[in-house]
Amino acid sequence: MRLGDRVTRLDDTRQALHAALASALPYAPDRAHAVPPDQIVAPCMWVDVPSIRVDDLGRGAQFVVSTWPLYLVVDGADPVQVAWLDDGVARMWDQLDALPYTTAVAGNPTAIDAGTGVGTSLRAYVITVDVQHMARTLCLPKLATANPGG
Repeated sequence: MRLGDRVTRLDDTRQALHAALASALPYAPDRAHAVPPDQIVAPCMWVDVPSIRVDDLGRGAQFVVSTWPLYLVVDGADPVQVAWLDDGVARMWDQLDALPYTTAVAGNPTAIDAGTGVGTSLRAYVITVDVQHMARTLCLPKLATANPGG
């Protein structure tokens, strides 16, 4: 979801990560979300909010790196959940590895509140990826419009 007509490197990255997640969940691509869903319906995946830092290439050359948490949530009996996580994490990792300037740097199991109000949690996994933007700014420059008369 973009706000207004401004496109940023973060917008582009979120869309690329979302597309990778949808490809990693071929049996339910509509369960891959570009932002955290209002309601978790397992299985599902989503792209969360990134952290940002500046990295150094040496000799003063710097660029922005955004670090994104990507979630996979499953449900079912314990053996089924573990099997779904094994399969889903492997698919996510491979799809993310194919993206340019993107490196999966960590993966950790976790639990997510199912939101049912009774304390039910679902097994989940978070893969953290670093994306190198190869620039110091996050807002893309606006293209100059051609002036046919000048």
